[in-house]
Amino acid sequence: MQLIVAINCSARKTAVPMSALRARSLPRGTPSDLAAGWRARCARAGGEIAARRLYAGRGFSLACEIARSSGSELRVISAGMGLLSPDSAIPPYSLSVSQQAQDCILHRAPRGLTFSAAEWWHVIRTRVRGVSPFAHLMAARPRSLLLIAATRPYLEMLVSELASLDEPAQNRIRILGPTHTQYLPEPLRHWAMPYDGRLDDVTKNLRGTAYDFPVRALAHFVNLVKLDRRIETAASHARRVRQSLAHWTAPSRPIRKRVDDSTLSRQIKILKVQSIARTAGLRHLRSELGFACEQSRFAKAWESS
Repeated sequence: MQLIVAINCSARKTAVPMSALRARSLPRGTPSDLAAGWRARCARAGGEIAARRLYAGRGFSLACEIARSSGSELRVISAGMGLLSPDSAIPPYSLSVSQQAQDCILHRAPRGLTFSAAEWWHVIRTRVRGVSPFAHLMAARPRSLLLIAATRPYLEMLVSELASLDEPAQNRIRILGPTHTQYLPEPLRHWAMPYDGRLDDVTKNLRGTAYDFPVRALAHFVNLVKLDRRIETAASHARRVRQSLAHWTAPSRPIRKRVDDSTLSRQIKILKVQSIARTAGLRHLRSELGFACEQSRFAKAWESS
């Protein structure tokens, strides 16, 4: 059985994008108008780099290692570039569907109007002969199991396309990441594997942040199925996950006080003076100072402090 691993792109990149390739610089418009403007800017940008070299961060590096060690194909789900292979040449850019991101494309809707991440994906995704990228991928790999490890904003971006796939293709998809599936359409809920806080068991080696939870779940799931000769049902895979996690224990979560913006900025300036890296700084903020702060919020504050 062949595995295909699809992960969402990372906010951290190895190259800084020009201002024109930051979503915040786009004029407000409909998804179609924004997509047309974005493609034109990307075509003029130049300075392309392979996707595997552009994206950075622990989650992306772990996913690349999982794909390499298991012999899986790797695909990257990019809100700005569509569905990519690791060698796809793309310019450095900043565009996201996460509402907390400065370059969230959803913020570029006309004033007083909104559009969804799924609507954006419909116009920005790369089409091959009129076929959606996931339909094309599944048709070209009829014996492969597709493992999608993505955060909630990116899953919400994909749900309409995934739900439109034919039943044989749907039966070969597994979703790793969501601990709650209420926001997924009914068919997709059956493909989501039942991972939860036990993945952070202190006696295991899969602990990490909430942001890289999908990739850590992917690591566990690939180890469960990589030697299988045939594709089992989603129900069978879910049962195997539950059995594997049955004796794992979710750690107790410390109660932390949410840090206000001014205090957060002040603490970051202190960390920078002490030459503490961003990742270690967030860990210090949480474990040593007892503050609660989302990773995306901390990263945004770090860049602006």
